[in-house]
Formats: sequence, structure tokens, C-alpha cells
Amino acid sequence: MDAIEYSEKPVFFTHSNTRALCPAYGRNKTDDQIRALAERGGVIGVVFRPNFIKRDAEHRPLESTVNDVLDHVEHIIGLGGADHVGFGSDVCSAIMQPGTPYSPWLLQWRQMCPDVFGRSEVWSEAAGLENPRAYLNLTQGLVKRGYGDEEIKKILGGNFLRVLGAVWKA
Repeated sequence: MDAIEYSEKPVFFTHSNTRALCPAYGRNKTDDQIRALAERGGVIGVVFRPNFIKRDAEHRPLESTVNDVLDHVEHIIGLGGADHVGFGSDVCSAIMQPGTPYSPWLLQWRQMCPDVFGRSEVWSEAAGLENPRAYLNLTQGLVKRGYGDEEIKKILGGNFLRVLGAVWKA
């Protein structure tokens, strides 16, 4: 919140979802944090990791789908509008492949802070987002939910380009 308040330019929550839909303390953002971000022109990048999409009461990730990811998008739009959401997938094949055990340091984080990172020992993606080729499912899902071309362009990257242009302007 301090970064939003004191920054002269818009800021990002690059890899976060909504705490209202998944209680990932710190990582997922509250409605107040999302509204503040939007009021200052920032963008939140929705994550594809089940740990941050849906959890049970013990912080174990629940099976998640493209529709669950889009539920986070719609919640954000309801708080701040389509100009303030995008995708921050958190996909990093350099660290590990889906379905494989976490690296020792990531596993240690999960064990120490399950309320933040969730309780899981394998790296996974939401069903329907297992690889970049499957990201077309996001566009199809947005169309099915009634979003128009201009909103979809913003959500698929236009919002990030707008903020990066404002921040990196010479």
C-alpha cells in the first residue's frame, strides 16, 4: 500500500489473485488493495497456480480450472474495471516442470508459510492452462463471459503495456 501511495507512477501486483476468492495471505490482495491499485492506474496480474486460485481450510490447493482463474479476473473487474487486470501467470519452466516436486527452497517456503504459499509438494497449473499453447482458453473464456474485443485486448496485455509505457517513458 505504501508503494501505491508514494509512487508517482502506477504500480503492478505482478503475480497475485484476490484474497476474497482464495485466502493466500500477503500474496493475494484484499479488495481494498485492489481498489487502491486501480485508483492509481495500476494493474494486477492474475496467477495460474492452484495455490493462489482455490484452497481448502488447511491451505491445500484445490483443483482449479481456467474458469476459476477467470473468476478472479471478474472479481478484479468488479472492483476496479477492466483497465486494471491482466495475467501474471507465474509459469517458470526454468525452476521446475508441472507435476514435479518443488525445488528444496520453494518447498521450504511452503512448509514455513502455508498461509502465504499453500500446502503442496508439486508444481501445477490450473486445468486448461498447462502450457502457453493452452492460454487461448483464457481468450475463449473471456469471450464466453461476454467481454468485448477492446476489454480482452487490455486484459491480454494492453494494460501491462500501458503501465510499462507510463513507467519507462523517457
